[in-house]
Amino acid sequence: MIIISEYKDLLGELETLEWMLDNVNRQFMQNRADMHGHKIPFIKTIARQDNLVERVRELEREIGEKKTLIRRIEEKFKNFTGLSYVVFYKRDIENKSLQIIADELGYSYDHIKRISRKTSMKSEK
Repeated sequence: MIIISEYKDLLGELETLEWMLDNVNRQFMQNRADMHGHKIPFIKTIARQDNLVERVRELEREIGEKKTLIRRIEEKFKNFTGLSYVVFYKRDIENKSLQIIADELGYSYDHIKRISRKTSMKSEK
């Protein structure tokens, strides 16, 4: 279940990078307002603007790489055959309820719930 834990870590990293990008974009807009409002010397706002543009490019590149990696991992998950992996994939990636998973796989709801709980506990370690 290490791969599940690493996948969830990757999703967390992506979420953090997207938050950082939003923050840099807000700084960018604030800097533009400062530039036009003459609150800060123009030369300083230009230098800051250049730094922010570069940071946006870096974050967008990193986000693109993470999204590509996530898609590749999700494609690999589709090929896993173990019940715990199938339950994980359907629950966490396809966002299906445990009842729907049980119906699709032909198992009882209680059995899928046990498998799901074990998968969740192992991936949190």
